Amino acid sequence: MAESGMARIGAAKLRELLLGQDEVALIDVREEGAFSRAHLLVASNVPAGRLELLISDLVPRLDVPLVLCDEDETLAGWCARRLAAMGYTDLRVLEGGVGAWRAAGYALFDGVHVPSKAFGELVSETRHTPSVTAGELRSLLDGEAPPFLIDCRPKTEYAAWRLPGAIDLPGVELAYRLQQADVPADRKLVINCAGRTRSIIGTQTLVDLGLAADVAALENGLMGWRLGGFETGSGGPGIADRNARAVQEIKLPDAPKGTDTPLAKTVAALAGKTGVEMLDWPAFAALREAAAGRTLYLLDVRTPEEFLAGHHPDAVSAPGGQLIQETDRYAGVRNAILVLTDDSGVRAQLTGIWLRRLGWAEVYALPGTEKQSDLVAGPRQPRLPDPAADTPFIDVTNLQQKLRDGEALTLDLSLSMAYQSGHIPGAYFATRAGLQSQLAGLPEEKAIVLVSEDGILARLAYGDRPDWDGRAVFILTGGMAAWRAAKLPLETGLTQALADPDDRWWQPERHPDGMAGFMRDYLSWEVGLVERVLADGTARYATQLIAI
Repeated sequence: MAESGMARIGAAKLRELLLGQDEVALIDVREEGAFSRAHLLVASNVPAGRLELLISDLVPRLDVPLVLCDEDETLAGWCARRLAAMGYTDLRVLEGGVGAWRAAGYALFDGVHVPSKAFGELVSETRHTPSVTAGELRSLLDGEAPPFLIDCRPKTEYAAWRLPGAIDLPGVELAYRLQQADVPADRKLVINCAGRTRSIIGTQTLVDLGLAADVAALENGLMGWRLGGFETGSGGPGIADRNARAVQEIKLPDAPKGTDTPLAKTVAALAGKTGVEMLDWPAFAALREAAAGRTLYLLDVRTPEEFLAGHHPDAVSAPGGQLIQETDRYAGVRNAILVLTDDSGVRAQLTGIWLRRLGWAEVYALPGTEKQSDLVAGPRQPRLPDPAADTPFIDVTNLQQKLRDGEALTLDLSLSMAYQSGHIPGAYFATRAGLQSQLAGLPEEKAIVLVSEDGILARLAYGDRPDWDGRAVFILTGGMAAWRAAKLPLETGLTQALADPDDRWWQPERHPDGMAGFMRDYLSWEVGLVERVLADGTARYATQLIAI
């Protein structure tokens, strides 16, 4: 339980906040596995162990009402203390956790990104989005005029498995780059994703814009294709995790030239009908000033590669298709302002159209750059305090020596899949939030070296305890990235675990207990979402805009 001085909120009062028009953030701090088994519909998942790495972009305003929930208030209280230290001022814990929400008669949901996935089904039901079954597609491919296949998932997923012969046009890049993809005018287009949502949204986008005379979504996506007994291309689900080169080699068609194109005009017209307002940079500055007491997200909807090449210092990378698919991952504050930015405004408006339909009331598109010289390159870094001067770092060479001499043991706080793909030989898999209990039973005479993907999480974990019961504790400088860069030996698999890995929702095609059954269950779950989500009432879709 959280300590007695912690501010709490009951289930009924929280529901009242979620149904209101004021800003509020609801953050579930359990691991993704636990979150995916039962959570409040509109909660965003920020696992406690990675709190500081994720929260600043998801909940950027320090005085926004922020409600934390978990199983029994323990993790939520732990996180509340850390958020208070970061400057958050309006913190509450859901009294009794998710169990109390259920006990009050309110629904809990399994899965991840549920509001967006239910939305896809609602779009399909409302608009009668054209589709073909796996068997129908197989017959078409064997016919005299086989359809042109387009995969609308990110490159990493496309590299892992895909329909043989499909090209990749992820998310809003589908509509944006379609005319540069050399699609024969007389060919039917079939759009696929792994399951249902993204192909429905992609297909309906092409229909709405009149970009394809004959287009259909592959019903149930790659899962339906595999369940139909048909083969997929590439090395199978998961290969992209092991082969980054395969991702780098995927090239998208060129972007259209200019901003005054027929596509831009068509998109702008639909954006106007759905309430997406176009801003220039002076108007953006004025909006920011006027919204000083509000949460305003600046989301860059271009491809990840474009973002890395140069972006506004305040922008967060949120590729358009994934922002629609995983809105809760990028915007954790309900009733906030969304400003979507890109180069020409087309992708920002395309994304904005769907976010308006999802129920976001204030959505803007911001094209171009204010000053080219102000752009920054590389990934966005989390806002973290500098390490204390006396933080005990250890480099790779000295760690090697301590391990050879039997003077140290390593605790790897990386995500479980990263640990299993390669860790320091002999390292234990551990979790930051459970570290105190996990230390019991380890040899007290040996130094502990904390390791994580890049060393940042290990440094945060070190700061969690004012003293380590007199034990010598070090942090590996640069984390596993430094160990790999030194080309040192790696051990794979879940070899030694101080905690059960529960930090991921297993995609059905990657589930360790076999794909077919989980694929069928997932597809059945997704199709049945709409009625459950609408009955809950906390996801407010703009149904009148879906029909436009």
